[in-house]
Amino acid sequence: MASNRGTNPVKLFVSILSPERVAMRRAEERLVAAFGAVDHRSSVMPPEGSIHRSLLSFERLIESGSLPEIRRHAKRIDEEFATTTDAGKLENSRVTMAGVENPLESRELLHFNNGAVRFLPWAPPDYQSSVGKEFFLTVRHSYREQLRKVCLLRR
Repeated sequence: MASNRGTNPVKLFVSILSPERVAMRRAEERLVAAFGAVDHRSSVMPPEGSIHRSLLSFERLIESGSLPEIRRHAKRIDEEFATTTDAGKLENSRVTMAGVENPLESRELLHFNNGAVRFLPWAPPDYQSSVGKEFFLTVRHSYREQLRKVCLLRR
């Protein structure tokens, strides 16, 4: 498999964390209005148990450089709905989350290697659950199919 490394669009994913499902739903509505339709959704339960996390990926691919602005938009949603919304990007070989304090900084959360997922030690524990792992593998599969359709990735 080959790709045009460095020129590929990336898959946007967002994590919404809140004890209030209504707030999560409203935050998701705002994200959909800004970034388009959701193509994958998963709910994972963090270890705290009373807080819920939704993981969403969006149909439309984005340019990697737009992640800081997306993170700033997510922060405005957090202020409005009292949620914690993090934005990240999925690429062919890794998943990266935009920095919370400085959106220009990013932190890798996991690497894909021959169909397996290797989480880095600082990845949230709920991401590392079987539900989180399945979400990221499913989104990666979808992303690779999108790249194939526009001839940016060969089989």
